[in-house]
Amino acid sequence: MACRSWTWLVLLGVAACPAWAGGGGLVLLRMAPGARMAAMAGAGVAAAGDAASVSGNPGALAAQGGSQVYLAHNEWLQGIDHDLVVATLVTKHQAWAGSVAHLAVGDIELRTMPTAEPLAVVSAHEVVFALSYARRWHERLYLGITGKYLYDKIYLDTAGGVAVDVGGLYQTGWPGVTCGVAVRNLGGTGRLREERVALPYQLQGGVAWTISVAPRQSHLSVLSDVLLERGESARLLLGTEGVLYGMVALRLGYAIGYDSRGLSAGIGIRSGRYGVDYSYTPFQDGIGTAQQLSLSVGLHRSN
Repeated sequence: MACRSWTWLVLLGVAACPAWAGGGGLVLLRMAPGARMAAMAGAGVAAAGDAASVSGNPGALAAQGGSQVYLAHNEWLQGIDHDLVVATLVTKHQAWAGSVAHLAVGDIELRTMPTAEPLAVVSAHEVVFALSYARRWHERLYLGITGKYLYDKIYLDTAGGVAVDVGGLYQTGWPGVTCGVAVRNLGGTGRLREERVALPYQLQGGVAWTISVAPRQSHLSVLSDVLLERGESARLLLGTEGVLYGMVALRLGYAIGYDSRGLSAGIGIRSGRYGVDYSYTPFQDGIGTAQQLSLSVGLHRSN
């Protein structure tokens, strides 16, 4: 049965192989889902995590401990705002999730030729509506799929599209070791004025290792992911998370393969059903920083 499980994960990766030509648009589809993964440089495709992790790997949804409502706000680069709302319903063998993500860019100066003053100041928006389903297929394997509707608007021009994510999470049987893989953004859009918006096809695979440490309800996790994205070179995403008494989490990440960023860090605090997470990512060359704050509320444990 284990060999069959690994075959499923390999097939998910092979499904994306024809997609690696050219570049991709829609910045919203490239952003790390949630403050937890952002603090660990985007690593975490092999970890169940919180409700936001469904955006990274829909298969991880069925491995979560219970249902949750998740809200996040991201102050990204150059005045770009990113908001995410996720609601999950998790049972013993299957799970569902619905989410809405929005990205806004304001104060874009509109010109048709070089002038001292712009003709107008306009904005751009990206919105993703997503529905996810995941199932526990046997004792160690979780598979999931997400369908997404995409909306892109720049000034008066708009475009819509659809995309699909598929992902899997596998518990290896070695203590604390899980593997995961996800293929994201397979689909297309209509024309934005004269051009179609090329989607950033992504294939991400990784390993997570979690060990329990003293004192009680404390653990240390080490994560390592490889990210392949349409038109880009391969990236290595490394992350670590230390949790103390199940209440305080300290996180650190490092991304290899990007021109303008490397380190990231964050903290999380849990109290009963409530959790608050924060991430900080500095960018080089004077680009700025990205800071993300999220709130999660647990609804009930899975049966």
